[in-house]
Amino acid sequence: MHETEGVPSRRSFFQLRISSALFLLLLIGLGLGWWSDHTRLSQQLAKSELERDIKASQITLLNSYSVNPFGSTPNVFLTRSRRTFSFTAKSPEHFIELIRDVRTDLNAGDWAEALQKAGDDYDATVEKLIQLLSDPEDRIRRNACIVLAGQYDNQIREKMQKHHPELVRKLLDIIKLGTPTDSDTLDAIKLLGMIGPDAESAVGALAIISHDEKHPQAVFATIAIGNIRSGSDPGPRLIELLSAGNPAQDAAVIALLDIRPADEVRVLLEELYYTRQKDADKIAIAGLILRAGL
Repeated sequence: MHETEGVPSRRSFFQLRISSALFLLLLIGLGLGWWSDHTRLSQQLAKSELERDIKASQITLLNSYSVNPFGSTPNVFLTRSRRTFSFTAKSPEHFIELIRDVRTDLNAGDWAEALQKAGDDYDATVEKLIQLLSDPEDRIRRNACIVLAGQYDNQIREKMQKHHPELVRKLLDIIKLGTPTDSDTLDAIKLLGMIGPDAESAVGALAIISHDEKHPQAVFATIAIGNIRSGSDPGPRLIELLSAGNPAQDAAVIALLDIRPADEVRVLLEELYYTRQKDADKIAIAGLILRAGL
């Protein structure tokens, strides 16, 4: 009697368990469906916000008649005079005299050409230019940097190699004695990157700057190290500096576009955009995407 009564009871119990399991699976399915839709809609909303901010940045750019900062690479001295001229210095002393007399920013191409015309006086003129890097006047130091940088822009590196040891020492002095915001500090860092492997002794000083995410020249120091050590990859550090909001973000993006596919850089910037909490930070990232043409 007890056995016959127990069979229906067990069946009811199992049926209840199956029903509960099916109900639980239904709830899980509904939950997953809701979460999938929620995630998809959130992504669409974030994407639309990004596109909105990119368009807003475009309007701001057009209204301000800004020049695209991505038109020049980080290793080029950006200040140029529109005035062009041609001259031949009579002597190294004459060349230095002309450098001292110039009161406007130099056109690196014109002065590089003039230095190349120095002929037998080339080495003596370069030596005097390197000594100008210790001049107490900022303008003179910057002019000397611009002319020396022009030698690398014009692919005559081999003529400069014999001067690299002294040049690197002078550039390191500028970095050590200057302040982070000094224009000639930035010029010195860029020029060290142009020198390349012969500037290996400067890597330690550049690394200190590169590791300081708030240093205004950290991005340029990272780029310079990458140029000096050809086998190194500055990409990871540039990404870290971008993520940290270093002020030289445009230069970091330019450099990344030289060593990473454009699609990868776009994805990186989008990820940074989505992690930013402040609207101003989001708009800044959107502006980077716009100016980089991504």
